[in-house]
Order: sequence, then C-alpha cells, then structure tokens
Amino acid sequence: MISITKEYKHDIFKDNNEILYHIDPQPISITHIEARVVSTKDFDNNYHRQFEYAYTHSKNLIEKCFSHGYKAWIFEIGPLLKPAMLQSLTQFGPYAPFRPLREKGLAEVLNMQKCYQFPKGIKYAGIFAVEPDQFYDACAYVQGTSNAVVVFSRRDTFFSESGLEKLLHSATFTIDNDRLGYLNWVSLCLEICPLSDIVVNPGGGYDDLFRSINFYYCASSLDFDLQDNNS
Repeated sequence: MISITKEYKHDIFKDNNEILYHIDPQPISITHIEARVVSTKDFDNNYHRQFEYAYTHSKNLIEKCFSHGYKAWIFEIGPLLKPAMLQSLTQFGPYAPFRPLREKGLAEVLNMQKCYQFPKGIKYAGIFAVEPDQFYDACAYVQGTSNAVVVFSRRDTFFSESGLEKLLHSATFTIDNDRLGYLNWVSLCLEICPLSDIVVNPGGGYDDLFRSINFYYCASSLDFDLQDNNS
C-alpha cells in the first residue's frame, strides 16, 4: 500500500513585490521515496511569477544535480489511441506525437520516440534530452501537462530502448483507467528512484493558488552531499 503524507514548514517569506512563498524540505513519503518541495503561494493569481519564484529557489539543487554528473530528460507518454481515434487523427496527414514539445524547442537535441502496441490500441512514449539552459522551459512545459515529467539520471541504460520501455510500463495506468493519458508518476518514482534517478514533477495547475517544483528521490541512493542538500 502506498501512502503519501505531506507536512509544510511554517517559514513564510515576503519580498518587495509582496509575494509570499515558502520552502518546504520536509519529506513526502511514498514508501522509501522522499521529496524536496519548493512552493509559492500568491493570491493575485500571477501564476507565472509564482512559478519563477519556485524555480529560483530550486536552482541550487538543480545546479548540484548537473554538477554531479546527472543528465536531465523529459519523459512523456501519449494517450491510448484506439484504431478509430488514430484513423481520425491521421485522415488529414500523418499523426505527429509530441508536437507541443517540439514547438517549444525541447525535442531538438538527443531524443528517442517509439510506438507501443497494447491490446486495445497504441501508445507513444519518448525521452528527450534537456540541456541545463533549457531546464526552466522543460519544467514549465511539464507543469502544464499531466503526461510528462523531468527525470535526472546518471544511468547508462536510461537512454536506451529497454530504458524507455521500463519507463513506459512503470508509468502507465491500467488501460481501462488510461483514457486521458495521465502519467502515473507515483509508480514511476517507485520504479526508478531507488536506481538513483530523481523525478522532477512541478505542481499546481490551472487556477490552483500555488506553483511548486517537486523533487522525488530515494535518499539512500544519492551522494552524501546531495542528501545533505535535501535535509
């Protein structure tokens, strides 16, 4: 059984622009998975500014991951496409999965995309390299969708066909519950965080009164100074 608990640290800060934010290093427990949450809350509905603050206060950890040999990737899955749906999508030309990702300029470096056959249809999945100077845009993109996350990994097998297949099957809901193509990030964390990967899943969407950058990891698999950075 997976239980998720969350405790907020009560340190509230205010800057000259009157935005309130708090940094929450308290763990979110998903069995042995923990998280560092950087969250902002602002009642003037300036969501872009909230997200920028959350990101700014996450930069130390982001830079530390890159300096410790981690590479960053966007992992995205598409919805289950039944034959009739796929025919509808392709009748005016070939279906182009991950078009929004490409339009953001986030699929131009190293990437791998594959189509997988399921009993009731097909599903696309892909992993896309993220350069350090693209990381903000990658987080902003993921924050606006329910079927993608950012992953830090140092594993040689991460960018491989077998690695992509592992990600897909660990993050896919059962087909009957997969009508909207959501990515099961809890299951994904349970699969890859013990392998030393770090899952970055920004929080807050639509009219939520907060934005956050959430780092999910297994502390025992991280380098000591990265563990210390999250304590």
